[in-house]
Amino acid sequence: MISAQDARDIYYVPSLMEKEGLSDYLMEKLKLTSKEETHEWEELMKKMAAIDKEIRIGVVGKYAHLGDSYISINEALKHAGIECQCRIKIDWIDAEEFERNRIQSIPCKNTTASLFLAVSECAGQKVR
Repeated sequence: MISAQDARDIYYVPSLMEKEGLSDYLMEKLKLTSKEETHEWEELMKKMAAIDKEIRIGVVGKYAHLGDSYISINEALKHAGIECQCRIKIDWIDAEEFERNRIQSIPCKNTTASLFLAVSECAGQKVR
């Protein structure tokens, strides 16, 4: 029997299942043999556990109100944060609201520059 424990992050679940013996059980049942043992996953877990900084990033999206709409962006930023040794806090910004506020508050003809300025301000950093 394998217990499904709570984990603070989904990335810890494979390690918890490994401790329960799931991989050995599956290898036996599927008649598989291990070629080599790697410790890459454990190294990733150590990196995650050692993170002590946090940064905030604003992301503008049309479907920002839907939790999983941008899951690939979430995961990409999470992995980038792990490599940079910081936790990423994402501030989701509704695109329509952003566009209304951008026109009122940031007079700039270059959309990319406007986006950068507004997102930087949303993340609490004044960029001039």
